[in-house]
Amino acid sequence: MNLKSLALAVALAAAPVCSASAQETSITRNTVIETIDDATLKTAIAAIGGTTAPLDDEDNTLRIAYPNGMRGVARRMACTGKESCKGLILLGYFTP
Repeated sequence: MNLKSLALAVALAAAPVCSASAQETSITRNTVIETIDDATLKTAIAAIGGTTAPLDDEDNTLRIAYPNGMRGVARRMACTGKESCKGLILLGYFTP
């Protein structure tokens, strides 16, 4: 998965509306990442205007606030170390 795809996945989790598209970011588009670390995930979320806050003591789960008011959670999975995770779960939720 490259960084552009990661930013796009995070952007899609914030559907229906984001203030910035994945194409408008300053992230290097052709970077292939083998694992997802905290810094890469936060960079992708920030690239679409989102903010993050830790949700657990292990730092594998982040609360996300998207610019359109939607909230979400990102959890890195299949980790072999604190900074070496091969999976990502993105959840978005709306308030009634």
